[in-house]
Amino acid sequence: ALAGLSAAGAREDAARHASAVRRHREMAQRMALAFALRPELRATATPDTIVCRCEDVRMSAIDSGWTMRKAKLYTRAGMGACQGRTCGAALEFLRNTGSDSIRLPAQPVRLATLTAVAQAAIAHDHGERLDG
Repeated sequence: ALAGLSAAGAREDAARHASAVRRHREMAQRMALAFALRPELRATATPDTIVCRCEDVRMSAIDSGWTMRKAKLYTRAGMGACQGRTCGAALEFLRNTGSDSIRLPAQPVRLATLTAVAQAAIAHDHGERLDG
């Protein structure tokens, strides 16, 4: 949104949005500090500690040298309903599984697809029907 507002020349709206982005980032930093896993948790975790509730994976099932991808392939950790959003940080913390893949937030899109979406939106706004 910030990039779009800036590109459109809406400087005041972009400035307000930039301020909101800063506030959200500051809040995220405070939450990261407040909910950071503490070092003493490593000492309290046992081989029977469940590290992935969705797939019922225990800590003993995951080798400390594995990447998160390997842990997923061998144990299904991070493959359940939460998709690793709950257990991923715990696994990284307890077993140093580190993230070994990055999902891009965007994918390439064909220009024809964008054009079709725009035409459909215009037709919808005007109550028209597109042919073809």
